[in-house]
Amino acid sequence: MRKERAMRRAIIMTIIMLAMCTEMLGQIRMYNDRRVLVSKRVSMGVKLGAADAVMEFTNDQLKNLTRSRVIRPVGGIYVELPVTRFFSVSPEFMFMQRGTTVTYTWEGHVTDYRLNSRSLDLRIPLQLYWVASNVFKPYVFVGPDLSYVIGGKISQDQPGGEMGNKEIEIGEANMNKYDVSLMAGVGFRFDINMDKRYLYVKIEAAYNHGLLNTYSQREIDDAVQSANVSAYNVTGKRYNRSFEVMISVGMPFYKKGDMCSYFGQRRYRW
Repeated sequence: MRKERAMRRAIIMTIIMLAMCTEMLGQIRMYNDRRVLVSKRVSMGVKLGAADAVMEFTNDQLKNLTRSRVIRPVGGIYVELPVTRFFSVSPEFMFMQRGTTVTYTWEGHVTDYRLNSRSLDLRIPLQLYWVASNVFKPYVFVGPDLSYVIGGKISQDQPGGEMGNKEIEIGEANMNKYDVSLMAGVGFRFDINMDKRYLYVKIEAAYNHGLLNTYSQREIDDAVQSANVSAYNVTGKRYNRSFEVMISVGMPFYKKGDMCSYFGQRRYRW
């Protein structure tokens, strides 16, 4: 119940933030500089990249085990809503993959425990630009990431051991379906002048810090038993952590002729 209430609060805050950003967008007025016309247009695009993920444990026993990062492909779509020449809000709907690999020795056998989760994420980064030129625009960003787990797998491999190879699907019994995290990073946007439109190419690097315990309530209540005791101690908490590298390609919702017409109507009307 606590997790559900926290998730509901996060969703309500997200809706409020979107409403405020939409209201601010409606109040935008034209600047005197023609370059602002390009930077103040709503754009949409696709994002692809990779997440270098690991899980952080608070249990002392699990902290001392060897953990390996897992690299997984991720991707999605985004809409960038400029608020000023230097500030924009860019909601994203992403398919994400996270997890970790834990290696330990159990009864004389080396065992690998792997967790790979898949989720749908709503992310709302706030972006602050430095307009270096008409083409090159570095920026920093920070924002919330609301995650809903849709599946994945947990597996263990113990060659020659009693446990052998086992694999189960991720569900409500073995993982919290919800997560809330904070993301922050840096990026570079290149505005490429096409024939009739601009093409926006962005390269980003970010860190994602999970805030909710990813163990399920059934695991916490000890209602789920596991033979993998050494790597499955739920007396502590488990959090998602990841580094992400993304590249995105997008276009504004206008053609160059539309932009010039709009500029003339607004700037030179008496």
